[in-house]
Amino acid sequence: MNIDTRLFRSILARRFFALFVVSALVPIVILASVAYWRVSEELFKQSEYRLHHAARSVGLSISERLNFLEAELGSFSAIEEPGGAHRPVHDVTVERIQTLFEAVAVVTADGEVSPFFGEPPAPPKLKIGELRHLELGKTLILTGGRSESGKSSLVMARFRDPSDPRAGLVVGVVAENYLWGISDGNVVPFGMELCAYDDNRRMLYDSFPGCEEMAPLVTAETIGGHSGDLEVTYGREEFFARYRNLFLKPQFFVDDWTLVLVQSETEILGPMGTILSPMESFQWAFPLVVLASFWVVLLLSSYAIRKSLVPLDRLTEATRRIADRDFSTRVDVTSGDEFEDLADAFNNMSDRLQRQFSSLATNAAIHRAILSTIDTSSIVETAAVGALDTLNCDLVWVGVCGSGDSNEVDVSCADKLHPGSVRNFSTSLSAWDIEVLSGDEKPVVLTGDAGRSGLLESLTAEADSTVVAFPIPLAEQLAAVLCIGRGAGSGFSEEELAEARQLADQVAVALSNANLIEEMKALTWGTLEALARAIDAKSSWTGGHSERVTAMSLKIAKVMGRNESELDVLHRGALLHDIGKLGVSMGVLDKPEELSRDEYRQVMSHTSIGRRILEPISAFADILPIVTEHHEKWDGTGYPNRLAGEEIDINARILSVADTWDAMTSDRPYRKAGDAEFAVTEICNEAGKQFDPGVVEAFLIAMGEDPGRLTARSEKEDLPQAAGGPT
Repeated sequence: MNIDTRLFRSILARRFFALFVVSALVPIVILASVAYWRVSEELFKQSEYRLHHAARSVGLSISERLNFLEAELGSFSAIEEPGGAHRPVHDVTVERIQTLFEAVAVVTADGEVSPFFGEPPAPPKLKIGELRHLELGKTLILTGGRSESGKSSLVMARFRDPSDPRAGLVVGVVAENYLWGISDGNVVPFGMELCAYDDNRRMLYDSFPGCEEMAPLVTAETIGGHSGDLEVTYGREEFFARYRNLFLKPQFFVDDWTLVLVQSETEILGPMGTILSPMESFQWAFPLVVLASFWVVLLLSSYAIRKSLVPLDRLTEATRRIADRDFSTRVDVTSGDEFEDLADAFNNMSDRLQRQFSSLATNAAIHRAILSTIDTSSIVETAAVGALDTLNCDLVWVGVCGSGDSNEVDVSCADKLHPGSVRNFSTSLSAWDIEVLSGDEKPVVLTGDAGRSGLLESLTAEADSTVVAFPIPLAEQLAAVLCIGRGAGSGFSEEELAEARQLADQVAVALSNANLIEEMKALTWGTLEALARAIDAKSSWTGGHSERVTAMSLKIAKVMGRNESELDVLHRGALLHDIGKLGVSMGVLDKPEELSRDEYRQVMSHTSIGRRILEPISAFADILPIVTEHHEKWDGTGYPNRLAGEEIDINARILSVADTWDAMTSDRPYRKAGDAEFAVTEICNEAGKQFDPGVVEAFLIAMGEDPGRLTARSEKEDLPQAAGGPT
């Protein structure tokens, strides 16, 4: 293709050429930069996600292995001694046992050590608390001296017979390879490293040298927390880590272990190598690509300049829009050439057309505004202000009739003396008004009937003015009235009356929609209350429970400053919080005696049953946390998921206090209702344990109690804070 250089003498031609160059070359550079930034950012996000879930998975895996080790150690609780050889009662092969423990032995009450295999540890010196833990039939974990790998060795111990401590202890040195998954079944995902510390931040396990460097940071950042993120520099390289604390105290009488999963920045950005390598190899060719792109742009711009010009395209498109009755179309051309003159002429023509159709556009805007809201007062005020301008009236009056046989009317009035504002007042329809307006939907001229029309008297219209009323019926009853008025000597044309009738019809549709929404809301709340009563009716002692708990929950939430939408969620969730009890046996719910373990599990299952019942209803998705978590506890010992602290939904925390209050002050099959003061005291005592302290404080305020009693109790008893959730 030959390039005609004379084209570039034109301002338009040079402008288009520059535009083509910028459009072609700049995006290439921007795209490359943005792609690199987005890929690296996404890799970091994915790494954070993997670290979060890997830390949880590793914690669960190690907890499971500890449980398995405890079970296997229990198999040594009875020992046969044929010929002096020890053998566990269960048929467990030596090979399997030796993968779990490096050594196992029996330590008698006299301190005599009888090894089963391996080099047994020295007899442990047990403290009083540890002895009591063992006497409960539980297993004890002791941190021993340094192992061959240089880390603290772990020893498990338990009484052979908890009822007879003289029978001695079974002790085992935990095999490091099994617990940390070194030899097989690796618990750490590929590309990540694991560091483990005991409660004194001594090293239990490390898979890379940086674990020692990280120990001080672990001590400073992780104490008292359940899980979180860490950043550390080791060997001039950045590492990102996720820690998680294992809560082992109840089971093994050992304080928290901290597990830290580590991934280096190099490992995170490893996939970038597949992207950067081709880019580096392409660097020498990039200038050639830019040059080739420049020539392509030159050829294309030359062709485009000859064949099409932007101002001409704009004028063509604008002409099509005018043909489609879009009279707001304007062409903005400041080129300083003939196209600018042509655009000015086009805009003048468009202005004239727009003025002719502006009244129609205004009418449509009023209709849209009326139908875009379901608030009755907004509907009538919008109609009044819009009609004042559209119909060129002196006065517009829109009244909504009262319900039933009431002749009261709530009025919104707009007039030209107060443009943009609406006066609201109430008046009454006369018997004549009701008779003539209830006949049909035809407009009624009120002029000359001042003695009979209550509407006309309330309008304070001038003498000899023309006032026309348009009845707005709904369900064959007069629901509203639209009145338009014009000064003396002026009437309304047929077109204007037709426009006013259309506006009245739009108001009718909008009012009908608003009434329907209100009816649907009333039906929804009625259904929820009916469901709550159906749940409570299953047992004679739960009558009104859900409604009382709901009322108390809303009181607490209002004290806490929850907004309307949050109160709405709490209201719905509180009514249905016990819906899962529909799946619990009546015999269990009404049992006056203490529940068995299986029966208690049935009662505990009502939170999960409730979630399954409500899950198919998408409108109840926001109340599922309330139904599921209202028996979780602030310290992480609740059910079903043992959530702790702010992991628990705030509405569930509020409901938990209200539910406990009602339970303690209401009759139950197994006891009579408790004293209110005792219930308040017990709830205060559980602040920081079972309940969120902030919710308890709001509860005290809602009950008219002094919230200072909670502060005083906290200072006196050293109120515990939220513990990390259990694994």
